[in-house]
Amino acid sequence: MKTPENQCLDKAMRLLSRTSHSKRRLREKLSAAYDSTVVDSTMTQLESLGFLREKEECLIWLNHYLNSKKSKKEIFFALLKRGFDKELISELLDTIDDEREVEIAVHLLKKSGIQDSKQESHTVKVFEKLIRKGFSVQTVRLALKTFDNREIEADFYENTDSLS
Repeated sequence: MKTPENQCLDKAMRLLSRTSHSKRRLREKLSAAYDSTVVDSTMTQLESLGFLREKEECLIWLNHYLNSKKSKKEIFFALLKRGFDKELISELLDTIDDEREVEIAVHLLKKSGIQDSKQESHTVKVFEKLIRKGFSVQTVRLALKTFDNREIEADFYENTDSLS
């Protein structure tokens, strides 16, 4: 007959073998079936064995969200929802430069179908959408300027190619 500690450790290992979990999320799942002292000892044991690597897990999810073209604010709340610590999330998000966020905003501008930022009504809608997605006003303005410059450069190169 297994002790509750061994049963809890087995369940934790099964959960971790299926998918990664933050410490908080794993603790919640184990607390549903086991006493808090048993869960605490299991969590300590998992940490000492190296199965709970919070920073590495958070980095994996951070890269996932960056690749899915989300703003820093959106990523922050998604990681928070996954159970990661606010300080850890902030620390990792501070490593991302603002140019990356501008590039993501420019990508979303292209995706929106906007031709240039001179189209007032459409630009306002896209501007508001990016703000709702968590981009700062400064980032959106910079993205619009960058987008306009790229469009001007693209037009220039298209016109010079046709002259040849």
